[in-house]
Amino acid sequence: MAPVAAATPAVVTTGPDAPDADASGETARYAAPPTATPLPDPPPAPAKESRRWWPRVLVSLFLAVAVAAAVVLAYLLLRTERHEVPDLSGLTEQRARAAVSEFDWEVQIRRERSDEEPDA
Repeated sequence: MAPVAAATPAVVTTGPDAPDADASGETARYAAPPTATPLPDPPPAPAKESRRWWPRVLVSLFLAVAVAAAVVLAYLLLRTERHEVPDLSGLTEQRARAAVSEFDWEVQIRRERSDEEPDA
């Protein structure tokens, strides 16, 4: 059942010649009760749909795996291979090139004068 608004007293101003008026000309009367208009019914609650949670979990898991795979792939493709440079001083040029041949390096030879080593 819908709630109905209650009647409230109203102060009606009439002239001083009204039969039930006081000295100021005001008469206290009850206003006519409003017609019983019910308040509108609240909208019905939407039916709760039974949503499946597993498709969302699968999509989230797929996206997480895809992001992780992209990070690993980017690391493997963009990294720079590093090799420890062996000490090649005192070796002949042929032996030094043989020692670093597996690294596929571009070898640059720098010659320096030395009083301790004979000229080659």
